[in-house]
Amino acid sequence: FPFIFRDKEHAYAVADGPVGQQLYEGLLKETGIRTLAMFESGFRTITNSKKPIRTPADFAGIKMRVPDSPINLATFKALGATSTPMALSELFTALQQGTVDGQDNPIGNVYAYRYYEVQKYITLTGHQWAGIMLLINDQLWNKIPEEYQKILAEAAKEAEAWQRKEINAKESEFLEEMKQAGMEVIELTPDERAQFQELMKAVWTEFEDTVGKDIVEAVINTK
Repeated sequence: FPFIFRDKEHAYAVADGPVGQQLYEGLLKETGIRTLAMFESGFRTITNSKKPIRTPADFAGIKMRVPDSPINLATFKALGATSTPMALSELFTALQQGTVDGQDNPIGNVYAYRYYEVQKYITLTGHQWAGIMLLINDQLWNKIPEEYQKILAEAAKEAEAWQRKEINAKESEFLEEMKQAGMEVIELTPDERAQFQELMKAVWTEFEDTVGKDIVEAVINTK
């Protein structure tokens, strides 16, 4: 959900704690897929070519490329942006040609896809945390001897810790390189972030039935 996580520590506490475990157990029961670890591609950020974005009001007149999912479309509609669903493969050209003014992606994607070449501003909104699940078919898992299951489970958690540490370090490097290339980095103040979060509560309510109101409340209350 947009702006539901306070920071990375909050996201990790949810993913690694009782809320995450409840979701993983539900996935296993419903699909037969077991979760071994939760990697990440980081928090999503907002880039654009028009102006610094610090408050929801700054989205007026901004054409945003948005992933074609109901919650993403609802998020940017609530912010007052003009939303255009578009495949990632088309995005660089659309930004270059001005078909859209901005987009949202984790820092690593902004760097890897070189969006900083056609975007002037990046706002570190942290509006969605992008977790990446390491999964295995449970039927296959149950064929693995228990001693090897233990080794695999421990290795998955070690890899999870390493990957999270590595991506946090790389994000700082990528931001510095993009600054050197001419991109302006905007960090929100607590008051500015609160403006976004207040607007998003309506989106949380709209979609809370997809995961359950109890889960939403548990995420918010996780320390």
